Amino acid sequence: MRSTTEKYFAQYQVEYKTYTPKGEHVVQNNETLKSISDNYGVSVDTIKKRNALPTDSLMQGQYLQIYSSPLYPFYANQEASYDKAYDVIKYAYTLRGFTYVFGEYDPMIGMDCSGFIYWAMKEQGISLKRGSAADYYSLLPKLREPKAGDLVFFRDTDLSREITHVGIYLGEGRFIHTTRNTGVHISDLTTSYFTQKFESFGQVQVNMD
Repeated sequence: MRSTTEKYFAQYQVEYKTYTPKGEHVVQNNETLKSISDNYGVSVDTIKKRNALPTDSLMQGQYLQIYSSPLYPFYANQEASYDKAYDVIKYAYTLRGFTYVFGEYDPMIGMDCSGFIYWAMKEQGISLKRGSAADYYSLLPKLREPKAGDLVFFRDTDLSREITHVGIYLGEGRFIHTTRNTGVHISDLTTSYFTQKFESFGQVQVNMD
């Protein structure tokens, strides 16, 4: 279920796999929260809270933050856009590396950019219609100063002049999203590509139906 083509994950593979105090656990086949809890001596409830897991079910390939300091704490000192913003981000972090499939929204099958938004928010109890990046863009008030959990929109990423891509803003100029070649990953808004394609931020509403 994971993308193996992206240098980003190769760069951090050792850190992920060694489970340092700032590392994470990669869920293996047939592992449970109880077995992971027993392995690390960290309670099931703590693991669920640190990763905003909505249930006890796990997906093979999820990254679980075991310790208290997140490996990518971009959102830690940011004002949240809405009550569940941090939980959406924490849960979205667990999906890094899951593959891109156009038109889909289930991590075990693959997700496109809007499907990723839909899944991460749905799993945190946020009412959201399944739509495209352009659909979500049309629903949300536009912002100059985003908060953690707001959406970030891009235009012309597939040779059209429409809104074609969306991600979740993390803070410090970073956002999490999914793309064809990379799957779910974190990117920097200040890179030349995203600077060129950036359209606006959208203020997330708790109910986006």
